[in-house]
Amino acid sequence: MILVASVTYDGEEYALDTMLDALKAQTHPDFDVLFVDNSASDWYQRRLEQALERRFPGRWTVLRARGEGRFGRILASRKAARDFVLENKYQSVLFVDSDVIIPPETLTTFLQSGAELATGVYLNVFSQQGSPRIQPCIFIDVNGKARRATLREVLENECLSIGAAGLGCTFVARRIIEACPFRLNARGAGEDILFYRDAVAQGAKPVALTSIRCLHMHFPAGDPRNKRFDAARYRL
Repeated sequence: MILVASVTYDGEEYALDTMLDALKAQTHPDFDVLFVDNSASDWYQRRLEQALERRFPGRWTVLRARGEGRFGRILASRKAARDFVLENKYQSVLFVDSDVIIPPETLTTFLQSGAELATGVYLNVFSQQGSPRIQPCIFIDVNGKARRATLREVLENECLSIGAAGLGCTFVARRIIEACPFRLNARGAGEDILFYRDAVAQGAKPVALTSIRCLHMHFPAGDPRNKRFDAARYRL
């Protein structure tokens, strides 16, 4: 059994229905859903519970997590999700951010790949030489140093060997979850990159399965600005 786990907060409520509809549309139907809510308010937990029960009756769990600052809240949420996986004997977990909209074949593709650690493609804005650029949340390892993957690289390769990625659409086998607790770096950030590095140290060979091209919803549904963050619309 696979678990789909999402770390969330009330600031991403605008994307919730679209994200859950994408989960409901998965071609692989055998999965449970976990949301870890690190909001300060209580109303979002009720919103999550109602939305999940409508779509996944009897197959969902909502947990609350607390931490100091943004990265502390994220870390506490990741740890809660990891504990839930280990306590409930899931063989794999797909981490999906609550503003990342996955295509219908996502679970099927990850499971059929046989990968222990893999990411799909989702986009964000990053600064490059002082200018904002839309790029994948994927890093390539070059002689022990990481550089961000280009859009061209993910469009040209169906299965791309990588060094690390964000956890917005990351599939993880149980062996890796067992071996790699979540942690932060000295600056109090980077739980996603450190998780990948720790996994590589445990023998994982992370890949990006680039046929999994997600929409990263930065704005409410219907806002045309979201199109820039839809990985499926980019072509060579």
